[in-house]
Amino acid sequence: MADTVYIRLQDEDDCISWCHWSDNIPLTAIRIGSLEQAAREINAHDRVVLVVPSQDVLLTEIRVPTRNRKKLEQAVPFALEDQVIDDIELQHFAIGDINNDQVASVAVVSKEKMNGWLELLHQAKIRPRMVISEINLLPLHEGHWSVLAEENRFIVRTGKQSGFVSDLSSAALLIKHSLEESPEHKPSEIRIFQSNVDPYDLGDLDKINVEIVDYEDGALSLFAKGQLNDGINLLQGEYGAKQQIGKLLKPWKAAAAILAVWLLVEFGGTFSGNLHLQKQNDLLLAQITSEYQKAFPGARVVEARSQMEQQLRKLKGDSAGQGSFLHLLSLAGPSLQSTANVSIRSIRSRENELNLELELSDLQTLDALKQKISASGSLKVEILSGATSNGKVEGKLKIWSDS
Repeated sequence: MADTVYIRLQDEDDCISWCHWSDNIPLTAIRIGSLEQAAREINAHDRVVLVVPSQDVLLTEIRVPTRNRKKLEQAVPFALEDQVIDDIELQHFAIGDINNDQVASVAVVSKEKMNGWLELLHQAKIRPRMVISEINLLPLHEGHWSVLAEENRFIVRTGKQSGFVSDLSSAALLIKHSLEESPEHKPSEIRIFQSNVDPYDLGDLDKINVEIVDYEDGALSLFAKGQLNDGINLLQGEYGAKQQIGKLLKPWKAAAAILAVWLLVEFGGTFSGNLHLQKQNDLLLAQITSEYQKAFPGARVVEARSQMEQQLRKLKGDSAGQGSFLHLLSLAGPSLQSTANVSIRSIRSRENELNLELELSDLQTLDALKQKISASGSLKVEILSGATSNGKVEGKLKIWSDS
């Protein structure tokens, strides 16, 4: 069974703590150092859990009309717009459990923070399986609140996917306010876990027992004992997809991305007679840059077209014996390039055939393009779909060769 490595980010980016656990048993003592030091102790099969500061993650709830995750990913940011200070486009929303009353737990964190955390780990060659707030790893018991008291802050867990963080001077006030705000969820006991700090007095809490627990092993050991499934994994949506980046891309996937951009560049001449040429060129350059960055994540873009053509030449050299993918493109390319008002949206290759998604001026152009490619005699063409939308035709072609 793979070990679990817990890494806790502190306020200082260059100082982290980590430990190895297996089956709720610590395998190592808590270590403090740099991510590079931690990386040297992590095996390829280990499950890495990144524990991030609670003050950077907002935990909230919202009533939702559906349990469909894809629909919720689109709707939740707008529903929480009033609760988020910054532009929702700059925030990442991770969805947790949905209870029987259709109330969903949501964690909100800035994309800047997420990108920064993941970049730190990427530089150290560490790939996390989970990114989770400290709150979600504090002990959870029915009818109890758990509090972690540190030198400069209180971390309070009030439920499975709820809680808040406070500085020491405001902790008692915020806890009392939370109790008054939701009297129906008032706990019977509040357990304060503390290590190497002076005892903290919450004052008089009506009919609520307060227990102080001295915890000498350190906060990370306390987190490691938590139930990961009870928290909200921030690696969702656009960040969830990045879990697959570590796998080597198949050559044809890279080929499709590069050649799609190359065709966009080559077919840019189709618009040479348009009065808005400059604007279209700007949009095309942005599209080229975007596609290049998708094909080569993290690469620095200086001159997108030149870089792409250089990669294409290299790819052609590497893919000389890979089958008919490039061959089909070379045969269909002249017909595509010579047909006016055609824009290629995507190219996919599967089992010696090409699937093109196109945008055209009308259905007649789509049919004419099919006839033109078929006229060469070496290719078969099938129109998979053709639909009019916003004055344009979106069409799909399948191209293959029997030879």
